[in-house]
Amino acid sequence: MNYAGNRDSQPKKLKTVMKTPLSNNAGIILEKRYLKKDKDGKATETPEDMFTRVAKHIASADSLFDSPFDVKKTEKNFYPF
Repeated sequence: MNYAGNRDSQPKKLKTVMKTPLSNNAGIILEKRYLKKDKDGKATETPEDMFTRVAKHIASADSLFDSPFDVKKTEKNFYPF
C-alpha cells in the first residue's frame, strides 16, 4: 500500500475506493501499527478490512450477554459499510 505523500503539504485524502476516506498520515499509521501483517511484516489487510474486523469483534462481545443477539446487525452499527 502506498500512502506516501509530500510531507510539506496538507494531508490529502486517499484516492481509493475506500468508503472511509483517510489522510496519507492516517494510512501510514494504520499500516505501521494496526493492520495485520505476514511473517515478513507486509500488511495483509486493507484499512477497510481492519475496520470490519474490529467492528465484528466489538459486536461479538455482546453475544456473550444476549444469546439471540444479532452480531452482524450490531457490527453494522460500528462500521456501516
